[in-house]
Amino acid sequence: MKGAQQAKFPALDDKALQGFDDMLHVLSYTIKKISCEVFLHVSCKSSGGRDPHATTLAIFKLLSSYSWDAKVVLALSALAVNYGEFWLVAQLYHTNPLAKAVAVLKQLPEVFERADALKPKFEEINNLIKATLDVAKCIVEFNEIPSQFITSDASEMSTAATNIPTAVYWAIRSVVACATQIIDLTGLSHEYVFSSTKP
Repeated sequence: MKGAQQAKFPALDDKALQGFDDMLHVLSYTIKKISCEVFLHVSCKSSGGRDPHATTLAIFKLLSSYSWDAKVVLALSALAVNYGEFWLVAQLYHTNPLAKAVAVLKQLPEVFERADALKPKFEEINNLIKATLDVAKCIVEFNEIPSQFITSDASEMSTAATNIPTAVYWAIRSVVACATQIIDLTGLSHEYVFSSTKP
């Protein structure tokens, strides 16, 4: 069995491992930079500064060396890295003592205790995330179509290819919108939580 596993997954040499580590470092740095752009957007928004379009363009500039599918995947990764913990704690808050303790440390109980009142906002965010994931999957699948199946006179392919940048723009702008809403809901602002629950 061990020999079969080695045949399937050959051992990586030090050079390959170093290349993999370098790639992970670059990707994690890029994801952090995307997160910084989103946080900058939220902090400027309260003072009447940066709009979502400017933030989306800043993220586009940051990701200029990446392919279209990589751009949208990295933006969604930044959203997942920064807010995945919140969603996990939110789902387990009422049934798991560890999740409850994490919520207390992050000062989130007010948000979770008013989950019923905030449910429509959370559902809207979840719906937008799901729609953005669907768009991202389509972009990735489009880019994975083998070249032998693409003819030079395929007008549908060329039309689809010209629409990819627009789809990526709106996917990234959706990530900015979702992150902004999540920050607003979890930003420890009692005024926001209480005003959101008023009829």
